Amino acid sequence: MTMDNIAAVLYGPREIRIENRDVPQRRPGDVLVRVLAVGVCGSDVHYYRHAQIGDTRIDKPIILGHEASGVVVEADDGGQLAVGQRVSIEPHRPCGHCRECIAGRYNMCRTVEFLAHPPTDGALAQIIAVPAAFCFPVSDSVSDDEAALVEPLAVGLWAATRTRITAGDRVLVVGAGPIGLLAAQVANAVGATTVIVVDVSTPRINKASTYPGVNGTLLGDVGYSELGEFDVVIECSGAPGALRDAASALAPRGRIAAVGIGRNPLSELDILLIQSRELELYGVYRYAGIYDRAIALLEAGRVDVASLVTHRFPLAQTDEAMSIGETDPDAIKAIIYPQR
Repeated sequence: MTMDNIAAVLYGPREIRIENRDVPQRRPGDVLVRVLAVGVCGSDVHYYRHAQIGDTRIDKPIILGHEASGVVVEADDGGQLAVGQRVSIEPHRPCGHCRECIAGRYNMCRTVEFLAHPPTDGALAQIIAVPAAFCFPVSDSVSDDEAALVEPLAVGLWAATRTRITAGDRVLVVGAGPIGLLAAQVANAVGATTVIVVDVSTPRINKASTYPGVNGTLLGDVGYSELGEFDVVIECSGAPGALRDAASALAPRGRIAAVGIGRNPLSELDILLIQSRELELYGVYRYAGIYDRAIALLEAGRVDVASLVTHRFPLAQTDEAMSIGETDPDAIKAIIYPQR
């Protein structure tokens, strides 16, 4: 198939170049997807600013973006997807045959490829090749933006799944970024009776309070000790000391999910508190096997992802999209459109 494939390519810190790349070759089981919308994630921004996250460095030019939706433009005859099908793209490509993959824990696959995780190119291109098994059809009621944002919704849903949030639970979400706002909505959707989101940003707390069943609370105005006790804490900020401080708000046998990526050494945790209250700590790394459930929540109107979008950019303005959080305090989620 002959077509252009304009992409936004990161060469180094704050160095994006718009280039025409070769259309990728399909591997067995792949489809070609024309990318319609890509959400900008905090990890994209971190790579854009520093060309690395922790020990993972960009040592060759890379295409960013892993929150994506699109339309199938090339597929195998008789496959599960047809040309013209709109899809939400789960960014995993696991090996499929290791112990973790066989057990359904493919997010733990040692050789998994993940869009925009070096050295794998991401979705900020007009055409990408992805496994058909990780492309999920969406209904006409779901916009391109919403289909792209199934990815962060899946993270929030996975945190709720890992911590077994159920009817009657009291839930505290730390951090009112996109993942925190979606995790709070999921908690409310599955029946939590109390859902409180805390953050240090007034605009984001105001946003949290717009969602049914969610109470946004500004940290600093109140402390954790004044919030009451919780059955579940979902820590999405990654801020230093956040896990330790939030754990103090847990009731006996409470559960805490570590979602936010930061430098929170276990030495910061109060081990005596964990022992005396028999607390449970859960790591949350991406997700596995829940994209269809996330889409079902979205299509049923149980969560609102569209309201997270505060800024929209064509592909040529990828630099601006990656920088908007530095210039606009009201920015929550930027969307980039590779076809524009």
